[in-house]
Amino acid sequence: GNPALLSDLNLTGNDDAYDYSDAYAAESLVYLSHRRSTFIEHPEQPEPVPDEQEPKEIWPRGYWLTTYNLEVVDFSDPENPTRQTDPKEPIALPGRLIGLSRGGAILYTTGPQYDENGRTDWKEFLHVCAYDVDRAPLITSMALPESWPRTLLVTKGDVLIASGNEKAQPSGKIETYRLADDGKLTRVGGIELK
Repeated sequence: GNPALLSDLNLTGNDDAYDYSDAYAAESLVYLSHRRSTFIEHPEQPEPVPDEQEPKEIWPRGYWLTTYNLEVVDFSDPENPTRQTDPKEPIALPGRLIGLSRGGAILYTTGPQYDENGRTDWKEFLHVCAYDVDRAPLITSMALPESWPRTLLVTKGDVLIASGNEKAQPSGKIETYRLADDGKLTRVGGIELK
């Protein structure tokens, strides 16, 4: 037979979600992430000084706050999938979803790390979270290699990180990490590529 569309579930509605991740399945659940950006007015910020030669429009004072959120959809009834996450109370993630393990109980994301004041140096980290129906607390994070190209793959509980060496092309390495029982990412293997 021919493939047929069984159902359609709109996850965006009228909100400002964008930059959806790939979808990852465990049992009948499908997991994905998206971003939201909200402008936060900050009136204490100093007034910008317009160019004396040509007056310019002064933009509102403030900053953009970007958050990553988790969506979980239950496809146990493929003709009537149900959204498991409440869009009014989103589950925060520390980055873009890149995989899962242990039947969806462990989530892997990538993104920057922020300090208590919301600042970052924009270095990318691998973050590991525990999914628990209405929250996803952080278990651990690990800085990723800064070299490019770089790619990550989560498979059967292992995280494979392939990275190049910008100074000695063509070369690079593939490393394998696993979440240990103590909650740390442990290097369990690797190979140099020449």
